[in-house]
Amino acid sequence: MAEMRFNGPRGKTYPDTLEEQLKALQTDEWVLRFLESRERLAADPYRPLYHFSPPETFMNDPNGLCQWRGRYHLFYQFRPEGLDRVHWGHTVSDDAVHWRDLPPALYPDKERDCFSGQTLVEPGRVIAIYHGTQSGNSLATASDPLLLNWRKHPSNPVIPIVPVNENGAPYRIFDHASGKKRTATTLCRAHTRTARVELTVETWITCSARKTLRHGNTSGH
Repeated sequence: MAEMRFNGPRGKTYPDTLEEQLKALQTDEWVLRFLESRERLAADPYRPLYHFSPPETFMNDPNGLCQWRGRYHLFYQFRPEGLDRVHWGHTVSDDAVHWRDLPPALYPDKERDCFSGQTLVEPGRVIAIYHGTQSGNSLATASDPLLLNWRKHPSNPVIPIVPVNENGAPYRIFDHASGKKRTATTLCRAHTRTARVELTVETWITCSARKTLRHGNTSGH
């Protein structure tokens, strides 16, 4: 198998229109490689015929299943053959039954691996939230027809990995429904002057961009 060369840790940039993207994928290195891999493994009696399986090696958990512009997109933790870092694999379907391989969506750069996460579909974009090992929780966005061009947030990791004490601080949240403090390893507590902070993706971005994310005192609400 030919060695693949990458245009930086984020992969190459694809066209912005659906017609041009479909044309580019016809000669794309990743797509051709995955087609070859699937043909080579087609005779394996242990390969699933109905449920999705990766084109090569193995996959961890699937992440970020979403619908965007009439198509279903599935992402999954994927370590491509010959690479020792976990990417987000990517596949697309018109009916959630028949899937077509696409190039990896997320490439590790600041993080060691791109681990578990989820996607949030907004009217003009899709936001991916994922955990980066040895780094923290990060964000990426895409808005093109096939979600090929992902842009990572410039302040990633927006929730960095930091030392915590026996109570889970500094990552703590306040549960307004029960009136109790709870600790969490994947959510941050944003210390602002407002009485209430909505724990949403946009809050994470705002906290990071305005540098209101603090790691220290966790007293009060």
